[in-house]
Amino acid sequence: MSLSPLYAAQIALTKQMIHRGNAFYPRYHLTPPAGRMGVPHSLLWFGDRYHFFYQHNPLSANPGRMYWGHATSTDLLRWFHEPLALAPDTEADIGGCSSGCAINDNGHLSLIYTGQKTSPCQSMAGQSLCLATSEDGARFEKQGVILSPPTGIAEFRDPEVCFRAGQWWMVVNGRSDQNTEHCLIYRGNSLTDWTLVGSTLSVRSPVRGYADRFIEDQLLLLTASGPGDDPDGLDPRQISPIGSEETHHYIKTVPPVSRGQDFSAPLSCLTPDGRRILIASMQTPGAAIPTLPQGWAGYMSLPRELTGSGGKWLQQPAREVRNLRRQTHSLQAGRISAHCVIHDNALAIEAELCWDTEHSDAKTYGLQLGSGTTLMIDQQAGWLTLYRSPPDEHPNDPQRIPLPTGSCITLRVFIDISSLEVFINDGGQVLSARIYPGENDRKLSLYAAEGEALLIRGELSELS
Repeated sequence: MSLSPLYAAQIALTKQMIHRGNAFYPRYHLTPPAGRMGVPHSLLWFGDRYHFFYQHNPLSANPGRMYWGHATSTDLLRWFHEPLALAPDTEADIGGCSSGCAINDNGHLSLIYTGQKTSPCQSMAGQSLCLATSEDGARFEKQGVILSPPTGIAEFRDPEVCFRAGQWWMVVNGRSDQNTEHCLIYRGNSLTDWTLVGSTLSVRSPVRGYADRFIEDQLLLLTASGPGDDPDGLDPRQISPIGSEETHHYIKTVPPVSRGQDFSAPLSCLTPDGRRILIASMQTPGAAIPTLPQGWAGYMSLPRELTGSGGKWLQQPAREVRNLRRQTHSLQAGRISAHCVIHDNALAIEAELCWDTEHSDAKTYGLQLGSGTTLMIDQQAGWLTLYRSPPDEHPNDPQRIPLPTGSCITLRVFIDISSLEVFINDGGQVLSARIYPGENDRKLSLYAAEGEALLIRGELSELS
């Protein structure tokens, strides 16, 4: 008797875990147990825990036909890898189980996903929306195709669903035969009974990847982020919403919520206490991936609390992140005029630094990790820049933002084995980056060049 594709893939994944290399495997970020983790699909609170679903190739760290991975957590930090949720094993999805969402359907966990009849490498046509349901929140039974693309739509993907005012609502991204992006709006009596009630030109850019949709109170709010986005050029108060008179729903874009190539496909959910939590991929498509020979690829950001303030999005590490702290000590405040080592082997560290920019006269100053990563404050040029250079395998790709105004700048820096995230001035801006320091090249230092920098206060915490 042959094994089902789902069970066979689970066995292959377990074998890969035994041989996985851990040189860059993180201590506190969500990554696949082995194989390749792609973009996140859905995050929701169901039962007594968070459920996170993601694009997954359990057979290899390289791209391939996509399955759905599934992880659960009670605190957004310590994740348990559940059995694979979906495998490409039916006529509708034999080319891959692609983008979709998870829904709490009256106490039943259900998945609506994009079924791909052929490999996406061959064609993006042949897509339909499929349903899978679960009685226990762990094992899913496929219910088949629930929706096919309307006439004139060649691509049909990325469904997002909510329940409002006694009805189901769904938005689906589609591309017409004339290569125009559309946002299709459906109303449903159930998860299997849908009616197309409106459409708009989509605000989703194909380059940006997936969009995160907040569907609340008759408002569809889309955010997108990826390489090439420039938050400084966007003001959500000045962007005209795109409306659909048929449904009285509106779609409005907002600025990307993080900087850098290593932040894409953000999605969010509401916590039981009403906070908006955001998580995103930190694996840039097309970038070099040093972990491939180690049998894994893919990486998710820290969970972040997303709030609106003054027309802008602010994000800070979720309050649960403080529970990672094991040892914390204060750094000596005062003037820095050279390199000052604050940790000999920074593997899983949080550093909080407050610099006095008004009374610092150094040409540049900031934080250095080993020989390859520098977070540089350049007051003369007016930039805060994150440099990664060999051996990080990210040469000549600095991330740079204008230096915030004011007499001081506060940096909350999270270092994991192969990532760095910097929250600037209480989340007004965020830098996100993958890093790959060489072995024994993890000294963490404060520094100042050509002058002195004044550290007002600092704190260093070991995380686990």
